[in-house]
Amino acid sequence: MRSSIQPLLGMSVCFVLLSACGTTDVVQTSPTTYSVSAQYGSVNGSWDRARDEAAAKATQFCEAKGQQVALLDEQRSGIVGWTSQKSTIAFACAQNTKDAQQLAARGDFALNPWIGRSIADFVVQHGPPATSIDLGGNKRAFQWQATRQTPAAVIPLGSSLVAVPSRQESCMVSLVASSSKAAPTLSDWIIESWRRNGAC
Repeated sequence: MRSSIQPLLGMSVCFVLLSACGTTDVVQTSPTTYSVSAQYGSVNGSWDRARDEAAAKATQFCEAKGQQVALLDEQRSGIVGWTSQKSTIAFACAQNTKDAQQLAARGDFALNPWIGRSIADFVVQHGPPATSIDLGGNKRAFQWQATRQTPAAVIPLGSSLVAVPSRQESCMVSLVASSSKAAPTLSDWIIESWRRNGAC
């Protein structure tokens, strides 16, 4: 009996890992940005379905506010065959289509195409990095710091109007690159991944 139960338990655990699914609530991560996650097992759609459902929930959230969604970032985690595959979407709500497009241009849709290209290519368009960090294993993180000034606004609060002053927001963009050269130049560092921190 014991020998037959153990395989069944193992199969049950594997099925749970492969089919786990669900979407989280929207979380506010800064005064202007939000985050929502979804996860699915490989038998239920994996990362693609998780991303679609997280993006759909972000869209519904902004539409409920009478605004349009701007998808800024996607981070993926999980291992196919071992854990559920999770997609975490960072987004903002914009007043109109033009604002949404401008916000999205600073997001993953702008950075994903750089994967596989050199740091030198990125520098040509965005200038030299502020810092670079040796990560070991022939990898280095190149970082760019950006700041922007948010516009002042007046928002309704109950029966009153509240003035929100302009403020400065900062963003750190990090590109992780690798090189097989002993003394690599910027052209030899090939971008593998990216990450943003702050109000991006």
